[in-house]
Amino acid sequence: MKKLLVGLLAGLAVVWSLTLIGVDPTASAWSVRNALMLFTGYASFLLMSLSMLLATRPTWLERPADGLDRLYQLHRYGSYTAVVLALLHWGLKLSSGLMRSLFGAPVRDHNWVLAPGSFQTLAHTLPVKSMGEWAAWALIVVLALTLLRKLVPYHLWRQLHRAMPVIYLIAVVHAVALAPAAYWLQPAGLLLGLAALIGSWGALVSLSGRIGYSRRFTGKVSRVVRNGDILEVQLSVPSWRGHRSGQFAFFTVDRREGAHPFTLASADRGDGLLTFQIKALGDYTRQLGTQLQVGQRIEVEGPYGRFVNGRIDASRPQLWIAGGVGVTPFLAWLEALQQARQPVPEVTLCYCVRNRRDAVFADRLRALCAPLPSIRLVIHASAEAGPLDVATLGNFKAADGKGPEVWCCGPQGLASHVRQSLANLGLPPVQFHQEAFAMR
Repeated sequence: MKKLLVGLLAGLAVVWSLTLIGVDPTASAWSVRNALMLFTGYASFLLMSLSMLLATRPTWLERPADGLDRLYQLHRYGSYTAVVLALLHWGLKLSSGLMRSLFGAPVRDHNWVLAPGSFQTLAHTLPVKSMGEWAAWALIVVLALTLLRKLVPYHLWRQLHRAMPVIYLIAVVHAVALAPAAYWLQPAGLLLGLAALIGSWGALVSLSGRIGYSRRFTGKVSRVVRNGDILEVQLSVPSWRGHRSGQFAFFTVDRREGAHPFTLASADRGDGLLTFQIKALGDYTRQLGTQLQVGQRIEVEGPYGRFVNGRIDASRPQLWIAGGVGVTPFLAWLEALQQARQPVPEVTLCYCVRNRRDAVFADRLRALCAPLPSIRLVIHASAEAGPLDVATLGNFKAADGKGPEVWCCGPQGLASHVRQSLANLGLPPVQFHQEAFAMR
């Protein structure tokens, strides 16, 4: 996603640079400053607009992006970048005093300092420039709380994050009113206008509480069982439309907390029963066991995600890596494979935990793998055996020279280590799939 974000910024720079065609290349320091101020504001606004769209959970983008988890990554990194660019834009705006002391008073250069915005009536009626400053301060607060996420309770962060659509709509007024008139006759202006429309739609969807509305269902809690720091929750959702093994869903217990995503740890059996295995990793999940009661009504939204066994390339050696509670999609996969009629591929499934006593799903995995002889289960306890060395798991080079297909769900550190371990083996190109979801 980071490479995609860099590509998007490069594309925006190319589109924006078209506004400079015919500009006198002998620019003054003031002209360069003004050009940078315009570009940082332009790029920041377009990335904010993209983030507003992605916040609506657009399922039509899941396939090209390889899952909603990837879209949320792009949403997060795009938002960070937009805030940084907005602060640069604001900083350049405030630099006029320093510029005067270094370069003297500005001389208007109509080649670089483009004509003022076309929406002058709006700009004079509303405090447009001040609105931009208010939005910048609000973005600083939200960014700081996001970076300090380990110190800020999720519900507090969420309440502040809900202000983002309002901040964005303020930015729309600021951007449209102050955009140079020449923009609207060039691709930069067309893109700006389109982004404002799409982003405003996303902001209004968010403010109206209709994100994921068409995928919401009402169910009841049918079972709650605690096993150490793992909470098994089963929901009965009669109207559920089905899911693919490995997908996830959001469910809402407390309106103040909002919806949280959890992997569906069971295959779809057509009976509307959904099972989740939830580890106490944060303030919300630690309290969840005391909030859920059998018979309680729950709102479920989904399914989402493309970490599904239906995408397995059976022509490649299969290596499935599960880190801790990241085993949940594989539990659903194994259930689905027992019901499948096609041959089960040769698979090495490695369940990674810190200590053997942390392997709370070991018995469940053994039971699911027993009728599937082509799946070899390995339980790796790093405190006893050291970091996982993929070379010890077997030979993953296919007879036709293909490299393995790797499916990894777990902490980012584990995924990075597995990637490096595979690279050290000098294997042919590896297909690496990773579930990477974080709410903030």
